[in-house]
Amino acid sequence: MVKDWKKNAVSDLAKDMSKYKSIMITDLTSLPSRELQQLRYVLKKSVKIFVAKKSIIKRSLQKLKMKEMADNVEGIPAVMLSNINPFELSVLIDKEKVDSFIKPGQEAEIDIIIPSGPTSFVPGPILTEFADVGLKTKIEGGKIKILKEKKVAVKGDIVDEKTASILRKMNIMPAKIGINIALAFEDGNIFKNIRVDVNEYSINFEKGYGEAMNLAYNSGILNDETIKLLIGKAHSEAFSLALNAKIYTEETLPIILAEANIHASSLMGV
Repeated sequence: MVKDWKKNAVSDLAKDMSKYKSIMITDLTSLPSRELQQLRYVLKKSVKIFVAKKSIIKRSLQKLKMKEMADNVEGIPAVMLSNINPFELSVLIDKEKVDSFIKPGQEAEIDIIIPSGPTSFVPGPILTEFADVGLKTKIEGGKIKILKEKKVAVKGDIVDEKTASILRKMNIMPAKIGINIALAFEDGNIFKNIRVDVNEYSINFEKGYGEAMNLAYNSGILNDETIKLLIGKAHSEAFSLALNAKIYTEETLPIILAEANIHASSLMGV
């Protein structure tokens, strides 16, 4: 028998879901509680996040006749509700990622550098840990000082346990962590694993624009973007043709006369 508090929780969550245009599910499996609270704060104007048991989330979706979405709820889920389109929200969420420590086996998203300078560490076993990642140190004022900055990982590298450990001890957070949209429901449609890479989109857009411009220009297609280029090309070709054919115009006459003068001068010198 389902307990009354569960029934109420399902009913309340389903009621909240029905008030928003976009219903989304995120998986909190790899998102620490501290980072979740940070993201909740920065996104509070755009999205409401409800953390509940998987069974309650599934039953709330089923109550709203969203069985397909309920069947795909996995991991440690949370509900995100918003009146913003899920794809637009994905862009916003991507911008609001928070700094995080990197874990062993995780890929470096950027070049990771440990800076030079004094540290708060006293001499001890940590000297070996510094040496293991290639850091040169000395003791100054009873504390360890890093003599020279060190790039301990290049973008794309898989970070090992020793590097991840020393970065955490030095409070260096080179990773970015955020909320993923595992499932989204809008206007009767269900979308999975939504992520809009703005940088990749911009690169592809610029590439597509360049290719379209090149095709239109070479095909002589007139539009707002190509007309100036095509008029310039036509003018250049017409000018070259008139010059070679000795056709007199306001533009070609000075050049033709100059060439004739040079030719005449050369003949007089013979």
